[in-house]
Amino acid sequence: PVYNVESYLPRCIESIMAQTYENLEIILIDDGSTDSSGRICEAYADRDTRIRTIHKPNEGLADARNQGLEAARGEYCSFVDSDDHIARDYAAYLYDMASANNAQIAVCGYQKVYEGRAASLSDKNDRRTISVYDSFNALSALLYQKGIITSAWGRLFCRELFSDIRFPKGRQHEDVAVMYRLFERAETVAVGKEQKYFYLQRPGSIVHSAFDGKRMDYIVSTQECIEYMRDRYPKLVSAAVS
Repeated sequence: PVYNVESYLPRCIESIMAQTYENLEIILIDDGSTDSSGRICEAYADRDTRIRTIHKPNEGLADARNQGLEAARGEYCSFVDSDDHIARDYAAYLYDMASANNAQIAVCGYQKVYEGRAASLSDKNDRRTISVYDSFNALSALLYQKGIITSAWGRLFCRELFSDIRFPKGRQHEDVAVMYRLFERAETVAVGKEQKYFYLQRPGSIVHSAFDGKRMDYIVSTQECIEYMRDRYPKLVSAAVS
């Protein structure tokens, strides 16, 4: 998803083009950008035949993600936000983890990156640890935020998980609304701690913007999650409330 990120977009796209796992389709959804982001997308599409650019009216992050899902043809899909970037072996790391553990979702570690500062990777000894969960325990870890956050980025999904699931159009924090439903569908979830996703902290992003009423969408989504667990997984209600 791309919207008015001309200063950050080249680094993002180049980090995807440089993946050691090369069998990719790279789908750029220009969500009605009013800066040069759309033109930047087209310039990169001219350089790399794996890149497709879709231009659409501005309808928000959720709809842009959905457009990408509709266009995707791969067996797996992953989301990268256009102001972030990924390690060269991001796709290989996630794909290998999914394959080795017959997992429908693979999750990597991430690092917050601040403008003007280079990423500094941790060398903790436990970084190579991989945890494998069944659906119930993956849901518990997700809801308690124990090593798994509710972001759409930083993970690889079997695309079949999205067969009839889409992000709620027009709602902020759209990942919170669907992530628990995807984890419920996955028989196995593999979680690695190696930091392969670099999450930019910048003024003007949704998370760091001044409060407005749309931020209350988070409450709507979490309330839906609580009710969902109440109906299907009573033992996870406390986790959902958490």
